[in-house]
Amino acid sequence: ASVSGAEDRGSIPLGSTILFLLLTAVLSSLGTGKARADFGKTPAFVQYNTSKGIAGYKPEKPIFKHYPQAPRVLLPSLRGKPKSGALATMSKRRSHRRFAEGTLSRTELAQLLHAAAGISGQRWSVPLRTAPSGGALFPVEVYLVIHDVHGLKPGVYHLAVEDFALERLREGLWKNELAWASINQTGKAKESLTIILTQVRERIEQKYGPRGAKYGWIELGAIMQNILLVVEDLGLAAVPIGAFHDSRVRKIL
Repeated sequence: ASVSGAEDRGSIPLGSTILFLLLTAVLSSLGTGKARADFGKTPAFVQYNTSKGIAGYKPEKPIFKHYPQAPRVLLPSLRGKPKSGALATMSKRRSHRRFAEGTLSRTELAQLLHAAAGISGQRWSVPLRTAPSGGALFPVEVYLVIHDVHGLKPGVYHLAVEDFALERLREGLWKNELAWASINQTGKAKESLTIILTQVRERIEQKYGPRGAKYGWIELGAIMQNILLVVEDLGLAAVPIGAFHDSRVRKIL
């Protein structure tokens, strides 16, 4: 199946992020795989080896910023303290690369997709969603590559937000193609579902011009965090991935 022309010809990469989501309740016993970073001539891509762990990498720049001469006011520390609620879920969220085998239920899938792009209300006759969007224009589209979800055939799907329905674009298993597209970060991870977020630039730039693409990135980040928090709340596991070949992802969609 082909993607829309608006998505295909935008200069923003079609696959702006990839999430691997999988049902698991035994992460603590499995442990988590690690990533080996390869920061050679292609720093945008990372080679992963889940069996050998992570190679040490020390950032050249500090990851914390300070203004040594500025007056300081210490805040009450919440590190490790939230036991329930949204802050507790945020505190527990982690990326995982090794998963237990399991089938994702359709109810769990629906919860993940509602977190991503579900219509949650209306204002001034404009449908609003679970993630904020500049001008309520919602340029982010949600695609799924389903491997193992109860009652659904494996294949490539698009989320039709208005009707909250899945449109099957292609049938079959696409794990090998995803592994090739994502520099072998997938395939062995036993993921049940891959969510691919794309951006239709023209939809947001019609109001905000070239700056609209930046608003799209903000929306995409909010969607990703929504999904990850629901993943944590459901006892599932996920990892966001940004290192992949855009053109190869396009071929899958």
